[in-house]
Amino acid sequence: MTTVELAHSSTRNQKIERIWVDVGEGFVRRWRVFFTRLEGMHGLDAGNPAHLWLLHELFLSDIDTDADNWVQNWNLHKLSGKHRNQTPSDIRHLAKVTVGMYEDEYADIDPDILTEYLGVEGAPRGRRRGQTGAGHSNDTDDEDEPLEGDLDSDAEASDKEASNIRHAAIKVARHKNPFESQEDEDAFWVTLDSVTDTGFVPRHMNIREEEWEQDGYPTHENLVVGKRKPPLRVELPHELWLPRAEAWCRAVWVLTQILSKGSSSSESGSSSSLESDSSSSSGSDHSMNTDDV
Repeated sequence: MTTVELAHSSTRNQKIERIWVDVGEGFVRRWRVFFTRLEGMHGLDAGNPAHLWLLHELFLSDIDTDADNWVQNWNLHKLSGKHRNQTPSDIRHLAKVTVGMYEDEYADIDPDILTEYLGVEGAPRGRRRGQTGAGHSNDTDDEDEPLEGDLDSDAEASDKEASNIRHAAIKVARHKNPFESQEDEDAFWVTLDSVTDTGFVPRHMNIREEEWEQDGYPTHENLVVGKRKPPLRVELPHELWLPRAEAWCRAVWVLTQILSKGSSSSESGSSSSLESDSSSSSGSDHSMNTDDV
């Protein structure tokens, strides 16, 4: 390691930071800009718990598949440095052969028993600066040196940690199943399948060809990655991402129609009505009475 590297640390040199970059390039960035596109063009309301629920139902399995594929590919890629020309799978296999498989001899023992016989008793013992907890006897202890971690109160502990926190906690978006019963949800999916079979594409959601701009449906999105860096161009090929956008528009249209009917007791009837309407409008223009959507 050079003097410059010692003087100027960089999180980019950390392996976990490098992996996050690889994960982003592998699949995460595409999903990120796709959801941004849904929000900007196709009616996704990130503050609507029902919309977030629908996103999970439609795309979570595809995201999981992309993640699994990325892991498989990453485990087979060639490394540099100490393990040059070896893959992570190679390293794991060699470790099994040379070191053996790890076996937890306590796996079948109740955790309470392990805590009773192998746990730590009493209050945590403080250490003075420079001490590691090994080899420091009481007669060599420097009593003038304050104990690390010996805080007077919870407030003092909180103040000590405040410098490590750069922002307030981010509120996690809430998603919620909008249906009151499993029967109502099942009726929604049956209706959506029937509407999908007709080839129906809703209006006023920028998903129909006549609603696109002159250049056609976009094949990429720009991802902003910092204030001083130029945005990244992320490709979204039509053959993969346009059908997903159509699936979203169709599903959120059906969801909105069903929920707008009011009580769950009338949703079964509205589902049948939607199916018949979409079937009768599955001609060349796929038009439905969607002016109120």
